[in-house]
Amino acid sequence: MGMSPEMIGVIPSFVPITLRDRIRVAPQYKLLACSMHKHMSSMISPAMCYLKDEKHYLERYGSKIAGNPDACGNEDWFHDIKNAVGKEAVQDKNWKFVSFSRHPIERFISGYSNICIDNRKVEGLQTCYDCVDDLECFVDNLYRDIMGYANGQRIQNYEVAAHFYPQNYLCNYNLYYKRYNIIKYTSDRSQLPRILSEFNDVLKSASVPSSSRQFLISQFNHTSTRHTTVNSSSRKSIESELYNSPHLLKKLYQMFYYDFVLFDYDIPEDYQWDGPTVVEQTIGEVAKNLFIVARKKIRHHKFSQYFNFMENNISP
Repeated sequence: MGMSPEMIGVIPSFVPITLRDRIRVAPQYKLLACSMHKHMSSMISPAMCYLKDEKHYLERYGSKIAGNPDACGNEDWFHDIKNAVGKEAVQDKNWKFVSFSRHPIERFISGYSNICIDNRKVEGLQTCYDCVDDLECFVDNLYRDIMGYANGQRIQNYEVAAHFYPQNYLCNYNLYYKRYNIIKYTSDRSQLPRILSEFNDVLKSASVPSSSRQFLISQFNHTSTRHTTVNSSSRKSIESELYNSPHLLKKLYQMFYYDFVLFDYDIPEDYQWDGPTVVEQTIGEVAKNLFIVARKKIRHHKFSQYFNFMENNISP
């Protein structure tokens, strides 16, 4: 029993990071949403701002939701669930947590097309390890970057980390994964009715009034975000190169293996786990990663020796 030979070198799960994951709350509904880049964030963030204080939102920002990602500016952003709802309230099971997942390869292609191709051509930004148009260069650097972070190193590139690090590193999933209602997002417009129906169900379960729900669903249903890449020529070119490269696909499955499993996306047989259940494996990874985080924060020599020992002796 063990991991497929193709999966040796898989990136660990649940290494916590609070980099630009956007947690917002509507306390009167006991509703919390965490949005990530490339996951409808430019719609979910203003929607939560609206729900927190509808009158204030409409007076200040009008009735626009999509395309209004800076609504409320930096007000009421949280990067930690305990800070967002309070240490005592976090145990209150009446709070509803909602987030969106995305197929890891679709998310990667969308992010690469937007950040590494379009932004470079339009804005002249060089944020993707200076790889220019070299997809293999970027993927190999990203793999080393994420693996380094998972083993205690600092982030190399914050813009890249915000768009490409594993989804399970964000939103305090390492502590509250089971509390979330996770909706599968995709840029495929045919799936929009399902996405909106599931989102509406979460809002309804939080006792959000029908009029407020109808307003948001209508906004989501008839607008698109300015960063959408679904029909871009760069995206189609990236898809072709990626799916014709066994090396690149292997690297992506190694990087995002746990995103596939935890968010319930199919994995080709060559890349499937053939060992302990993912729950058993994940528990081991969480324990190990807690020691990695603690070691980052403790500089004293004898403590670092202790954490080195514990990290290397926790079974996965």
